[in-house]
Amino acid sequence: MWEEAQERFHKLTAKELKGSRPKRLDDVITELEAKYVANSSTELDIKKRTAKVIENVLKCIQLLGGIAAQGASMV
Repeated sequence: MWEEAQERFHKLTAKELKGSRPKRLDDVITELEAKYVANSSTELDIKKRTAKVIENVLKCIQLLGGIAAQGASMV
């Protein structure tokens, strides 16, 4: 269904929905860590806590996505 939606979107808008390769949770966390390298220890603490919160949110999203996919496959 997603492939069909991408094709229809492309036909209607002449824009692509396809991004780069699919990212895993670890890829996103690595990108965040690389992007937010801190200069000071206080800044580092804040960024570490922020990264931990983002990591937890992404894990929840990943879990919910898995549950939704499983539910959809059961239907």
